[in-house]
Amino acid sequence: MNTIFIRLPVVATALLFTAFLYGQRDTLVCVPLPGQEMPVLRPKRSDGTPKQSLTAPDFSCFAGISVEGQIVSRPPNSVGLPGFAVKVQYEGCPEGRVAETRLATSDSTGHFQLCGIRSDCDAYSIIPISPRDNIKKGIDTWDLVQYTRHILGVRPFADPYTILAADVNRSGTITALDIMNLRKIIMGVMDTLPNRVQTWRFFDADVGFPYPQDPFNHTTQEIIVVKKPFFAKNTVRFIACKMGDVDNSASPNNRPSPLPETYLSWDMAPAKSAKTF
Repeated sequence: MNTIFIRLPVVATALLFTAFLYGQRDTLVCVPLPGQEMPVLRPKRSDGTPKQSLTAPDFSCFAGISVEGQIVSRPPNSVGLPGFAVKVQYEGCPEGRVAETRLATSDSTGHFQLCGIRSDCDAYSIIPISPRDNIKKGIDTWDLVQYTRHILGVRPFADPYTILAADVNRSGTITALDIMNLRKIIMGVMDTLPNRVQTWRFFDADVGFPYPQDPFNHTTQEIIVVKKPFFAKNTVRFIACKMGDVDNSASPNNRPSPLPETYLSWDMAPAKSAKTF
């Protein structure tokens, strides 16, 4: 019996091996031509009925470096935030090579994945992008009440991320000037934050605050820089803060939260009979 050897590309070999695992001889595998999209595997059982379709894997994540991450809201909620864009910038790349920027967007759980990151550069930075949201989102008079309580010492902000979000002009302090800026935003007089401050700020969740009640004296890390060897950090996590939103009610894809409802009740005196004069 003569044996025939066929030389197959690496991708085709991987797809054929996948076909063997999910149906062996009864599986049909399509190998894409150059420039075409990856096919969908449609395995069949021995009786001819189709099995569950399997989408071919994204082979771009097998080339270069892959970094996974998540963007969450401030504590204590720390829920995943969707709709945030994340980019990668390179440093120290070989001459003659263009340091392109890769983008990813967080899903409904706040997770994102950056694939195909170059490994021939000295370092790369992972940078969340502040969305162009309506500046009023998450800001209302209830925030002003909490600002006043903090400044008067009645109820100071409890965590460093709230303190950083309250400093809307990035002055390093929380004063009546921040309250005045918020009033202008609520009234529609201002449509941007002062001093070109971005609507959202992002902080590396792995970097803590030695003095939580005074985060201004601590250097915050809003960009994660990964240097060689790259695989020393392939998972990142950012905490997102909407500037001016001290009650943590904003989300990039949601409308501003309404004010808390207040109910008033009192005892009614029994009605008396009217007198005729």
